[in-house]
Amino acid sequence: MINVHDKKIINYMVNIDDENSFLKLVLKKDDVVEELTFDNFLLNNFTNFNNYQNVLSSLKEGDINKFLKLNQAYLEESLNYGSPRYLDSILELEEFLKNNDYKVYFLSASFGMNGWILAKDITIQQK
Repeated sequence: MINVHDKKIINYMVNIDDENSFLKLVLKKDDVVEELTFDNFLLNNFTNFNNYQNVLSSLKEGDINKFLKLNQAYLEESLNYGSPRYLDSILELEEFLKNNDYKVYFLSASFGMNGWILAKDITIQQK
């Protein structure tokens, strides 16, 4: 588990360039700022984001199989719109994720934004 407890999201950004895709969260607690970069970003789903305050509780890497089962309806709907990567079925998505070493990261909040991120890796940098 990555320690994000009580850190506030002050910014997030997505770069969807196929070669260098990433999702970046900028977090702040007290006067310490950290950037969490999810490299080789594929897809995310955030809920309860608000413009006032988003305070995190945890960020955990999860099991791809459980993730696919829990999010099957959402993922099937996304696949209808070519996201991610113009795959045709959950089975193709599962094979793609496993063959390309993707991970799922679950983000939970004390207040505000919750969700998940599909990416190959995460890097953390203090600013």
